[in-house]
Amino acid sequence: MLKLMDTFSPADRRTPHFALTVRVYLDHTFLGRWIVRCGPLPWPPHSHDLTPCDFWLWGTVKERVYNRKIRDISDFKDKIRTVVSSIPRKMCVRALNGTVARWLLCVKQDGEQVETVL
Repeated sequence: MLKLMDTFSPADRRTPHFALTVRVYLDHTFLGRWIVRCGPLPWPPHSHDLTPCDFWLWGTVKERVYNRKIRDISDFKDKIRTVVSSIPRKMCVRALNGTVARWLLCVKQDGEQVETVL
């Protein structure tokens, strides 16, 4: 299996998410099914954060996972599992209801930015 570091090149000075090594890894791993600027599936211009993961979950998990030093990858994975499983059901329901509100607002704004309206 191709590993990201197998294709590392110090000459590739792009931002990490757009580096050639990352793009090669994604092409190999996801066979043209990943979304990025100028990639196999182009990222829509002015796309919205329309899922709870985009506008709520990742920030919440990151804040809780990094509240203490991570020892190793196993500790990191365990911490993520613990944090995600500890999120109360009511909090998830509120996030999903907020998602529906964002979808409706996006339709009402005819696809235009909604962050300034929220």
